[in-house]
Amino acid sequence: MVSLHTIYHLWIKRQTDKCFDGTTFERLEQIYYFDQKLRVLMIKMWCQSLVALWIEIRHFDGNNQDEYMFFSQNNKKL
Repeated sequence: MVSLHTIYHLWIKRQTDKCFDGTTFERLEQIYYFDQKLRVLMIKMWCQSLVALWIEIRHFDGNNQDEYMFFSQNNKKL
């Protein structure tokens, strides 16, 4: 599977190659806004995977809630 990062770079390269052929300013703006949206999407996906990893590491579900409450109450006493 091709990563989103690779698709992003290939698309930007293709668009910038076109720009040297006399692309209008509006087209450059479209490329810029697409670039920004794609960067935001990549950051969101990265954050979601970090959260998923954190949840997986903690195995945080209803069974561990008592353990979580115990540690959080003890930390407040310190």
